[in-house]
Amino acid sequence: MALQRLAHLDPKGAWSKMKWRILCAWGCVSAASLWLGAGCGAAKDQGAPGASAPAHRPAPTDTSQNSVQNHHILLEPLPQGVRTTEDLYNWLLGQRLAQMDNPAQGEICLDAACKVAATVFSGPAKAKAGRPLALVAFQSRPGWHVLLGPLPQADDPPRQAQTLNAHLRDYPRAQGVCVVESGEIDWYWIEAGHLQIMRQPRT
Repeated sequence: MALQRLAHLDPKGAWSKMKWRILCAWGCVSAASLWLGAGCGAAKDQGAPGASAPAHRPAPTDTSQNSVQNHHILLEPLPQGVRTTEDLYNWLLGQRLAQMDNPAQGEICLDAACKVAATVFSGPAKAKAGRPLALVAFQSRPGWHVLLGPLPQADDPPRQAQTLNAHLRDYPRAQGVCVVESGEIDWYWIEAGHLQIMRQPRT
């Protein structure tokens, strides 16, 4: 009614001004809506003020290495006639027995319960003026044979074998032969049709 009354009194003046005010108000509201919509879209794209996109971090590198990777592994052809771990044990045992002249053979226990028995080969060396030697052979765990020596009998190889059996750990494979001499431990095993040897210092 007020608009009609104004239009009747001043059809070209007041009514024209009112139309412009209505149009201006509608235009301002539309512009504000568009600006707010654009601002929200930008906020969604950019994130909260002051927040930065998470930096790309490379996956951590696993630097841990097991005992096998910490030592150099030699790869050699299999000796003639060696196909299994038992063959490998007999071949290594024969090499060491060949250093003694007609060795005698005996049995000892390496633990109080005698769960681990060992064979001791003793006899004079073929070289070095027949110095008395001893070689101890035993199976420390299923799949693994151990050969200690030949060493001078004065060094008490049976006692060394007891200590070795109690502390031998970190087997590099499921089966093989461990050869222990004065200062080193050599691990032998068969893999992919080859003889593999890993040497480590004896502690």
